[in-house]
Amino acid sequence: MEFLFKKNIPMVYWIGLAVVILFMNFNTGPYIDFPVIFFIPVVLASWYNGRSVGIGLAIAMPLIRLLFSIYLWEIPWTIELSLVNAAIRIFVLSLFAVLVDALRRLYERVIVLEGLLPMCHSCKKIKNASDQWQSLDVYLNENAGTVFLQGLCDDCRKNAAKIYSH
Repeated sequence: MEFLFKKNIPMVYWIGLAVVILFMNFNTGPYIDFPVIFFIPVVLASWYNGRSVGIGLAIAMPLIRLLFSIYLWEIPWTIELSLVNAAIRIFVLSLFAVLVDALRRLYERVIVLEGLLPMCHSCKKIKNASDQWQSLDVYLNENAGTVFLQGLCDDCRKNAAKIYSH
């Protein structure tokens, strides 16, 4: 799961993926279109590099396809329809970029919150998943595979020596 949090993967990967998708899109012509694959680089860029990179791709890819329609393809529909189609794609892809970035931020917060343990202030017992209080050593033994060896730290040994010497 660590790969989910890897940050700042070079943008060249997402740009390269977008170029490959646009190249495939160009080669299939104006009649065959798979706009759903435009989501792939937008979502990956938003997750790993943030909202602005995802929105950048969400704007660039439909605009490049619009340029194909205007300058390179002979299309049977009007330029206005192509403009509307590009605007809709930009809006939807940008919305996904924002949502994926928000989802990543929320996921990061959940992971942090999962690491928090409710602990009694007085006796230092831990509340487990069953809402039962357990001693710290039992909880860690059951959940982290930790085995405790008993001993005394230097401070406790000094305090015990003072108590028993009186």
